[in-house]
Amino acid sequence: MRSSNGISTVDTINGMCGLEMLHAKGPQAFILPPYHFHAVITFDTSIHANISLWGFQWLEQFRRGLKWVIDFATNYQCYNMSSEEAERVLVSAQQKGLDGWMAVAKTFSEQPQAGELGNWVTSAVEGIQSALTIIHTL
Repeated sequence: MRSSNGISTVDTINGMCGLEMLHAKGPQAFILPPYHFHAVITFDTSIHANISLWGFQWLEQFRRGLKWVIDFATNYQCYNMSSEEAERVLVSAQQKGLDGWMAVAKTFSEQPQAGELGNWVTSAVEGIQSALTIIHTL
């Protein structure tokens, strides 16, 4: 496949570092932390399910991934995206990501990290709102 800016999927994969392959035989399940790119290739009937798991151990990966999403959406023109698509990406990140982390902070409020997590979520929501403002003014 080729993207709209002429970079092939193979070229992109060849430029990535630290790729790993899991060859699963029979019934198996595994967990990928947030914002890990992955592909599933099957040669037999199978199922691929996406279940969101929330926990403090995955917060740092999520933070890095969210920063990437905000940067990506804010620079949507460089990626041949429309402003509407960039807006959808940001709204989805807030609704599917940050709302989940706020629920973790509230559910586990007795945990030492909960206060810091709640403050970070509030700050991240402000970051998404700022990015949306940038998109609407371009």
